[in-house]
Amino acid sequence: MEWELRHSGLAEAAELRDLLDVRLRMALGRFRGRVTRLVVLLQGGHEPRGGIDKSCRIRAQIRGVGDVRGMVVDSDWRMAIERAAQAIAQSVAHEIDRARRQPRPAALGNERPPCDHGERSWLSEA
Repeated sequence: MEWELRHSGLAEAAELRDLLDVRLRMALGRFRGRVTRLVVLLQGGHEPRGGIDKSCRIRAQIRGVGDVRGMVVDSDWRMAIERAAQAIAQSVAHEIDRARRQPRPAALGNERPPCDHGERSWLSEA
């Protein structure tokens, strides 16, 4: 699975790339046929006092579903990445399941004619 990492001058980005790769493959591996694009955005870590400002945002484009997004904020990069990978996997699973449960339009040629009360309906033609 290929993915793109975006960040704004994050010093730890090279170190975190390997962790991201492993976590994303583990979390989304079962959906690899449906994931068409994956973008990870790491932001934060610029506050001098070291507050909780490290965010990991993930956007997954899923075939037949569309975009699924998730974000986690944590004080530790590794925890933010692990939690965001778990969150996006749960969101992708939920959206795929939801798309499966939605009624599908009838295939062309299999549509039933509308029932007109003034004429014989297709039900009575048997």
